[in-house]
Amino acid sequence: MPTNFERAFAERQRPEVLAAWVQLNTAIKAGMDLRRYELATLAAARRLRSSYCSLAHGKVLIDPARPVCAIDQPCSAPDAHEQLAFWRGTARAATTTTASDGTFRVVLAPGVYRVTLPHRRPLRATIAPIEIRIPRGRDIRVVFRVDIGIR
Repeated sequence: MPTNFERAFAERQRPEVLAAWVQLNTAIKAGMDLRRYELATLAAARRLRSSYCSLAHGKVLIDPARPVCAIDQPCSAPDAHEQLAFWRGTARAATTTTASDGTFRVVLAPGVYRVTLPHRRPLRATIAPIEIRIPRGRDIRVVFRVDIGIR
């Protein structure tokens, strides 16, 4: 997907540039899975000394997932198809949705982000950590734990 700058320039000045960029980007992505594409993008950004492109990935777990935990069963469970929103100040910077196994990936600029669950009901559900720090040009792994108030 072109950046906002590329899209604005191409649509107003040279629409054929936007079309060519989208075609090139699609061809590059066609030969690799999403994780490999993200890693290649991060590697290229680091090589160019870009500080904009950073990746946060990890897992979201419902913890506890049962009212009573048993010794032979895990107390947590993947939070499938949960939407996460990442906020810088009062502006929503990005959103992502977890996969069926609770994993997620999101590309963010360096900085501190507050994380919310915009579609989670009941509203008393909490997420921890509530804030994450994205370093310049680095890939970070985060495990979010969602307490749904089951106890």
